[in-house]
Amino acid sequence: MGIIFVSISLIGIEIGKMKTLRINDLREFKKAFLILKSEIESFKTPLGECCKNISLKTKEPVSQIFGAVHDEIYNFTQNNLDSVWVNKIEKYKSYLNLKNEDIEELKSFGNCFGFSDDNMQKKNIDFTISYIDDKIEILNQETEKNKKLFNNLGILSGILACILLM
Repeated sequence: MGIIFVSISLIGIEIGKMKTLRINDLREFKKAFLILKSEIESFKTPLGECCKNISLKTKEPVSQIFGAVHDEIYNFTQNNLDSVWVNKIEKYKSYLNLKNEDIEELKSFGNCFGFSDDNMQKKNIDFTISYIDDKIEILNQETEKNKKLFNNLGILSGILACILLM
């Protein structure tokens, strides 16, 4: 009985953590985009080097995505930088705790990635950061409300399962 109670309770707690993991991934992408913007604005760093620097300053899986984009740029395995970006997002999306709408927004960032002038790229970065900020704010509000709900629901479900099995 104790194992059933603990198992079901932990499921509720884990469901409560899922939004927190999504927020963490979004924050890591925001950090990456802020670094990218800074590299473009301040240092006029080539895009490949920007990606390498971001991969060294961020956590996985975001660092892996930017590292893989860097490798593709310097190995010239694909012509279009936008398709490189989309392919890497697709490849690593299973490691991200993001929803499809977030993945699509990240993919759309690639449309101007490397093709437009510095000013247009900065606007694209700002637009993506704005999306991330809005999404984080919404998720923070939902998380505060729902985390306790899922924790309590998990514990109550565990108690109910134990009572029904008696």
